[in-house]
Amino acid sequence: MASEPLPRTDGPFSVRPTSPSPARGAGLRERGKSEKERRIKEAAKAVFSEVGYDAATTREIARRAHVSIGTVFVYARDKRDLLFLVLNDELDPVAELAHRDLPGAKPVLDRLCALARPWYVYFAANLTLGRYAFREMTFYEPHSIDFGEQCARYRARMRRIESWHSEIIAEAKKRGELKFKGNAAVAGNLIYKIYLGEIRSWIHEAKPDVGQGVRSLRTKFAIVLDGLRN
Repeated sequence: MASEPLPRTDGPFSVRPTSPSPARGAGLRERGKSEKERRIKEAAKAVFSEVGYDAATTREIARRAHVSIGTVFVYARDKRDLLFLVLNDELDPVAELAHRDLPGAKPVLDRLCALARPWYVYFAANLTLGRYAFREMTFYEPHSIDFGEQCARYRARMRRIESWHSEIIAEAKKRGELKFKGNAAVAGNLIYKIYLGEIRSWIHEAKPDVGQGVRSLRTKFAIVLDGLRN
């Protein structure tokens, strides 16, 4: 049987091998990066949950993600940054939904508790990660060069949450529900610090219960708000 002639590679009607367009090549690279990041985050979450943050190693995380250790450090500066890489992508939607779904016509106490509740729900389902996150953030300095991009991203979200507390207080003051003479941002900062201390204590209980945690927070909020009403 005669074989088919090979396509010509010269002349005016030559057929040359095609190569991916720059745009297509860039798209493939981006998909490859996203896939690697997904595997790294999944591996990190599994290792942190199974053996704890202290015993976890970037080598084991890289092995489970089927990437080199060097590739892991493309996405996170160090093990601490890797912990916050896992948390950030999960907590960002929690934050946005908590803020978006705030009840507009409710009293200030109900609004503050509604803002806090999604965090209790999330951390109740992710106790190990949450406990290590609160521990590691205790030593975080906002302008320290010893912390990576993901730690800074975590801190930026905490500042947004603080600002939302201040907004709730400012709106209640504008409506006349709160009648204090001080600065709403300062009062919001106080409320936020109470929330932070409460959830930090709650998450380290033997069996944290969401309902009990929110009730305890509500009691503390109510005491402060009683003072702000006069």
